[in-house]
Amino acid sequence: MKSLFTLLLAFVSTIVSGQDYTMYEVHYLRIKPGNEKAVYEGIAKHNKTYHAVAPYTNSVFSILTGPHTGDLLFAMGPLTFTQLDNRPSSDAHDADWQSIQNLCERIEDVQYWTAVDELSFTPEKMDNSPRLLSRVRFFEVDDNNMFRKVQGYNLKTITALGGNNPRTMYRKRFLSGDKVTWATVSSYKNWAELDEDNGGNWGETYKSVNGEEAWNNRSEEWGKAIISRRDEWRMALPELSGSSGN
Repeated sequence: MKSLFTLLLAFVSTIVSGQDYTMYEVHYLRIKPGNEKAVYEGIAKHNKTYHAVAPYTNSVFSILTGPHTGDLLFAMGPLTFTQLDNRPSSDAHDADWQSIQNLCERIEDVQYWTAVDELSFTPEKMDNSPRLLSRVRFFEVDDNNMFRKVQGYNLKTITALGGNNPRTMYRKRFLSGDKVTWATVSSYKNWAELDEDNGGNWGETYKSVNGEEAWNNRSEEWGKAIISRRDEWRMALPELSGSSGN
């Protein structure tokens, strides 16, 4: 039986309690220098005590690249907005979490991300090997319709290539200080997979499944759709995460 943590790593879209969307609450945590051991131990205990059962399971990741390098990221879910009303919030929970916060510089960027199933890819024959490494590509988008169009072309290409790495598209539910509103999450078993042949030529496959016109217009359409993009690499820390037991 797969745990919630395994489902998150595989980035498989699921149906949550009859709702037709898959959502995670995420936020970053920066530890004060010298407190790493205490914070790691505190997080492991906190999650196994208060966030071990779905839908409130916390999965924890170490940020390897980008503006949040060195931070931890928490992802709670998958859950719905209705379920947020009953999130863990007892006095004991809050006091325990406060003890962790006291050892940290800041907790920031609380966000809610919903999976976009029609733009996501799950391999037909994906094994159950742990995929602890993930790349998150964030997008600032100028034209949502054009963005969906070009991502649709990408999805058809990825599907035709028949890769083994899941790729899930997410959309942010609320506006925040930046203009990032979309993200793709791709998961890997290890770094070595990045050196492997993806099984075919991207350009030729793109043209064969989307047409020559789509390929010729690709740069122009991407320019219209996207303001900017950046990557964030993450490593999952299962020893710090809760487990649903499902």
